Order: sequence, then structure tokens, then C-alpha cells
Amino acid sequence: MIFLCQYQIRFILLQNRQGKTRLSRWYVAYNEEERTRIEIESHRMIVARESKMTNFLEFRNHKIIYRRYAGLFFTLCVD
Repeated sequence: MIFLCQYQIRFILLQNRQGKTRLSRWYVAYNEEERTRIEIESHRMIVARESKMTNFLEFRNHKIIYRRYAGLFFTLCVD
């Protein structure tokens, strides 16, 4: 049986604890100003969460899945 994934990846971010983006991949067209706003807003939401909370959260009309590893946040946004 084959399952098809129906989620589209919007972007992938790799950020340090201070919010500086180390790597970003954008799969949906955003202008530079909107990209910066998304990076800042998503990082603020992630950092404000306690470690015991789930690694999934609502972001605008999408889902953010994140993981902290060795002082870096790996962030994935899907539909």
C-alpha cells in the first residue's frame, strides 16, 4: 500500500538560540521583508515555549515542527 504525503513544505530554518538564521530554504515565494518577519516571529514563538511542551505549533494557517539540538533550532513549516 502506498501513502502519498499531501503536506507541502513552506520553509526550513536553522537558527541559533539568539535567533540568527544559519540556514534557510524557502519553497514558497516570499519577498525579503516577509522572510525576515517570518524568521523573527517563528523564533519568538519557539523560544517562548517550555521544553515539556510538544514540538508542534500553529503558525498563521500552517504548522511549525521544530527541534532543538546542540543550541540550534531546526524549524520546518508545512501546510
